Amino acid sequence: MTNIINWMKTSFTNMYEILKRNIKIEAVMAFLLLMSITMIACNMEKIVESDNKETKKQEHKPFSGYTIVIDPGHGGIDPGKIGINDALEKNINLSISLYIEEILKNTGAKVVLTRESDTGLYQESDGNKKRADMEKRCEIINKEYLENEKIIVVSVHQNSFTSENVKGAQVFYYRNSAGGTELAKIMQTILNDNININNKKEIKENTSYYMLLHTKCPTIIVECGFLSNWDDANNLSSDEYQKRMAGLICKGIEEYLKK
Repeated sequence: MTNIINWMKTSFTNMYEILKRNIKIEAVMAFLLLMSITMIACNMEKIVESDNKETKKQEHKPFSGYTIVIDPGHGGIDPGKIGINDALEKNINLSISLYIEEILKNTGAKVVLTRESDTGLYQESDGNKKRADMEKRCEIINKEYLENEKIIVVSVHQNSFTSENVKGAQVFYYRNSAGGTELAKIMQTILNDNININNKKEIKENTSYYMLLHTKCPTIIVECGFLSNWDDANNLSSDEYQKRMAGLICKGIEEYLKK
């Protein structure tokens, strides 16, 4: 680029000398040459800028080729857990999931949400709407798996217990899934280091949760907190905390995919 600029300066000088000698034809030729040089320089600069932008774009999309399914639990007629502060689990699940989608959309991965609004995945004509809902979620996930085996699933939920003192985020996994086990370990470590600082939890295996049993890819359930605990319920009802939780879940996903 420096050489082009120097060339342009030299051309301007030569043109000036030609004009001084009143050699009109040569002046016109010099002017046309100068215009051509200018256009070439501008185009080269645009090409360089375009290449730089494309490079930066690729640098920020490290997970191209992966599919990440985010499953906001419950919805529609199924509120999930009802918090000690009357917060509905289904709303918190969806809010956190939408924040996760927002964060992940620039990583290059294909991000799929099983639901994007307060709706259940069932038909009004279904007799057992809860089962129909779970079957539909698994159908969405397994369809994505058939299209791309490089896929993971994070189902977002909230917990509850009879004692108000129990709190913290915990991850559930299917013990016969090596990928799910590894993803759960990574996710729980990140949650323990940031959310459960004085209340460390262990990952919890499960062999009965419908979602874990009927999906063909690494799947975990992240119980973000206990709605039966005042601190967790109030935190999980705030946008700031929901965004923080979404960021930590994304960090766990990214750490897993990097491996």
